[in-house]
Amino acid sequence: TSVIAFFAMFLSPFIRMILPKYADGVIILKLLLINTALRTFPLYQIFILGSPAVNKQKYINMAMVAAGVFNVIVSVFLVKQGYGILGVVIATVLAHIIMAIFYILAAEKYYQDTRDKRFYAKISMPILMLAFFLLVQRVDPSLSVRNFLFNFVMAVGMMGVVFFVFKKESAEIYNKLAGLVI
Repeated sequence: TSVIAFFAMFLSPFIRMILPKYADGVIILKLLLINTALRTFPLYQIFILGSPAVNKQKYINMAMVAAGVFNVIVSVFLVKQGYGILGVVIATVLAHIIMAIFYILAAEKYYQDTRDKRFYAKISMPILMLAFFLLVQRVDPSLSVRNFLFNFVMAVGMMGVVFFVFKKESAEIYNKLAGLVI
């Protein structure tokens, strides 16, 4: 998910050229791309908590309700502060961060093997890399060659870091995809 989000974020400056009326929405698109990665981030923890053996579906529901209430309160506050739809998206991203942290902490005791702190750093790294790319990406109306190359190198470099950190998982995915093609 994060690799697709990197690619989409890399292409987002072209919106200014193709659809100039929507140029102001590029930041919202980028935040929603990060949010998409955040939504897939705790899927396994949700499966663990919702499994018949663990039967902690109520934790999932409570987290969704609490995050929903948080989202509404922060959205209203940010809209009243003048952030508009950007405030709503920021509140949604924050709510999903809170939900992801909750799911990971709630599911942790049900893992078959214990996880060290590197596990949590590893699984949160793609989200942090996307946020970093959002901050450093050069987005100008003319989309100069220099900025395009900078964005390209940054996106490819960050995707490479994600693949390197997840090299075992990436190899498994690559082998399965190669088997489908051949």
